[in-house]
Amino acid sequence: MIEQIGKEQGFNFMHWNMTWPKALILFRHMLADSSFEAQIDHVPAILAGLSDFTELEAYKHMGDYAPRGLCMSQETFRNNCVEFD
Repeated sequence: MIEQIGKEQGFNFMHWNMTWPKALILFRHMLADSSFEAQIDHVPAILAGLSDFTELEAYKHMGDYAPRGLCMSQETFRNNCVEFD
């Protein structure tokens, strides 16, 4: 139910069952266009053994075009992000 209500209001809700506070989401459908100023190719590659991903965060390289996510409880999502009838 919460996923459908969010979708109807322009949000994507994804239940996140992770024990770590930060994670990576990879978007393989974001194909690069060399004429686009904020293409995903501007985001550096993830190198083996890397443990601090701070400098690889997409918004640092793509600005407002970068996909963003917020981690919050379902209660916070219900109370602050969507309107329930």
